[in-house]
Amino acid sequence: FMLEAAALPDMEPSVCDAVLGRTDSADMLRQVETRRLFINVVGEELRAYQYHNLFRDFLLARLRARDPERLKTHQVRAAEWYAANGMTEAAVTFYVMAGALAPAGQLAEAEALVMYDAGRHTTLARWGEQLATIAYEVPTLYLYLSKADADAGDLASAEAKLAVTADGFVRRGDA
Repeated sequence: FMLEAAALPDMEPSVCDAVLGRTDSADMLRQVETRRLFINVVGEELRAYQYHNLFRDFLLARLRARDPERLKTHQVRAAEWYAANGMTEAAVTFYVMAGALAPAGQLAEAEALVMYDAGRHTTLARWGEQLATIAYEVPTLYLYLSKADADAGDLASAEAKLAVTADGFVRRGDA
């Protein structure tokens, strides 16, 4: 349980159950807490747990070495859970960690305007970096990256991103 739960930075029992395909996560997390196994409790009403960062890194490295496909499965399931619960940024992050760039790109495309309008240009830039290998498949994201660069006065970068945008829409057959 501890190894697999490390796939989640914040472990809430219901999220662990959904992502790990279990029904006993609340009990398991209480046992880990009772045994003082490098875990902290966050919140009072809605209890969430977090491993100590170094311990979580250790557990993730072990899971990655033992069963990388299982880790990817948990990351994709976490992304799906976060997306279904309106947490797009976390969902994109988990899809990218799992190497599932197509669904990450679809989410980033769907939320690009919202992020731009909210002034979340740093998030847009991070998504652009994470999805650079599929840039032509996410032209809407690159459109808003271009607008953000233009707003910041970086016209050369804006023009380069706009070229990716135009090419991406042409490849997509979207006039």
